[in-house]
Amino acid sequence: SPARPLAHGVTIRAASNNGGTIYVGKSTVTAVGDGTATDGYALAAGDAIDIEITELSLIYLKGSAAGQIYSYFYR
Repeated sequence: SPARPLAHGVTIRAASNNGGTIYVGKSTVTAVGDGTATDGYALAAGDAIDIEITELSLIYLKGSAAGQIYSYFYR
């Protein structure tokens, strides 16, 4: 993601119709289709996470399958 200073963090939500999991983490975040061996925070379909961070470019997302959709709102 591009460098973007944030005042109060970001909310990330996985789309409710996703068939896989989105993993949120640092640049080395990994995802395995069976949900094992990841160092990221798992977002199943419809799940959301609020992250208090000042720089959007420090957050990385990885899907366990192609075509996973997410949305985000920075504060």
